[in-house]
Amino acid sequence: MKICPNCGAENEKDATFCMSCGFDLAEKAAITTNPGSNVCQNCKSIMPSDAVFCSKCGAKLASEGEQQAEGGGKTMFFGAMQEKGKGKLILVRGGGMEGVTYNLQSNDHLTGREEGFILFPEDKYCSPKHANFFYFGGKLFVEDQNSLNGVYMRIKSPVELKNGMVFRVGEQLFRADLEASLDDVPELPKAREDVKLFAGAPIEEPRLRLRQILEGGHAGMVVFPEKETYTIGREGCDLNFPDDTFISGKHARITRSGDKYFLADNGSKNGTFYRIDSEQELLHGDYLFIGDQLLRVEIT
Repeated sequence: MKICPNCGAENEKDATFCMSCGFDLAEKAAITTNPGSNVCQNCKSIMPSDAVFCSKCGAKLASEGEQQAEGGGKTMFFGAMQEKGKGKLILVRGGGMEGVTYNLQSNDHLTGREEGFILFPEDKYCSPKHANFFYFGGKLFVEDQNSLNGVYMRIKSPVELKNGMVFRVGEQLFRADLEASLDDVPELPKAREDVKLFAGAPIEEPRLRLRQILEGGHAGMVVFPEKETYTIGREGCDLNFPDDTFISGKHARITRSGDKYFLADNGSKNGTFYRIDSEQELLHGDYLFIGDQLLRVEIT
């Protein structure tokens, strides 16, 4: 296990960021209390010397010159107070602004590339008006604003695959079709009346089809996972993506139970995400993708 030097949480030994606080666990950023460290003046967390923002509280870190005031005193950073019961989003990955915190203090917080309270102007996968974070009944919700690429939630427990559901494993996108038919398979040579094709397994009408979605919305490979448990990963799985560095060795699995299929994460480093199709309640510790931005939810 790899212990996060920022919050003390346990992570997988090959994790690149802490799944609890989002701290960069890469070897080049793994630090201790050495002279090159930068201490956040807002929450006292230890950050790398070249960090601009605190990955725990989101406060802007003072530069070396700002840390030392005249007479050797330190310049304190006063962070915005967060109202009890309100949430905040911490940018874990995306756009070079990792660690930035967005306090959700209003009722609505529109997010997008061009419109809203939270803007990601450089993210080409983010729609002009992408999502909205809002409160209802004292709870925090997120709702897709008819964006092109959708909002993806990280799976914490197995979720049932619905017809048309899209999910993300590493950098790979898949759409699950529960009404698949052999008629959808590309045309192959067929048996004639006077002779039957010899090669091939016995025909069984498929119930689940996974269609890979390539960049630009193009269709990729098509597979029919008819095993009781079908695994997806980088190696040693039923479906492998050896060149995807964001996929763990045995990343996710699809389990069949009667006529239903369930998608689950295998404790992967970067998680498995599914595209939401309606407003979704957010809880402390949730992760979600808005465009290419990975955000962590924290609620006081």
